[in-house]
Amino acid sequence: MLYGGSDSGSFADTWEWGGIQWTERFPSNIPPVMYGHALAFDPVRRLTVLGGNGLTWGWDGDDWTERFPANSPS
Repeated sequence: MLYGGSDSGSFADTWEWGGIQWTERFPSNIPPVMYGHALAFDPVRRLTVLGGNGLTWGWDGDDWTERFPANSPS
């Protein structure tokens, strides 16, 4: 899983690694462009979690959904 990217501008790309090649995904909902963000996988919820800039988003394999946790890492 990859989110983001940068060249001469800012991107909010979503890419998945299938073991052989990267595939760009085009979800309906897209998190804002972030810098200094991180991704982690939650095996209990089967969700990739994106955090940064005080925001939390979850990727379920099809779309991003903004999450609103009570506590977030600094």
